[in-house]
Amino acid sequence: MKGDTMRKDYINNGAADAFALGFTYNGLVYLRLTHSYNHALQYAVYDKTSKKHGRLACLRFRPTAEQKKDLVENWSVKALCTIAELDAERKHGENRGHAFERLARREFGAMPCIEREWWNGGDFMTWTTIYQAKFEGGTFCTAKQCRALRG
Repeated sequence: MKGDTMRKDYINNGAADAFALGFTYNGLVYLRLTHSYNHALQYAVYDKTSKKHGRLACLRFRPTAEQKKDLVENWSVKALCTIAELDAERKHGENRGHAFERLARREFGAMPCIEREWWNGGDFMTWTTIYQAKFEGGTFCTAKQCRALRG
């Protein structure tokens, strides 16, 4: 399955209303909100999951240094904290994505979603919006998930 097919499947089957995208730039952790699947996926790369997760084809949120610079200089983003503060927020065995999601959720006074799979829900929600949180390196979807959704 190619990246374009996974992008289409993600857009067609995704349940989130918006995205909270997190990335590091010049020592800070930034948050970019978007309600557009296409905007979120413009920072996606075709990749493979880790060996632990079966080396499956996937789409990852991985903005380039140039894209990060563009986001900070030309788009509405919020500096949430320093990288050191993000790392201090991590619980034992937790990756930066989980810590970022918690910080973003706090920023909005949101609550976690019960249905966390991208096709059933999101990572957190306010009264009106379901958000999918992605920190750099985070997986949007895998080819296996997309195939299963297509039946």
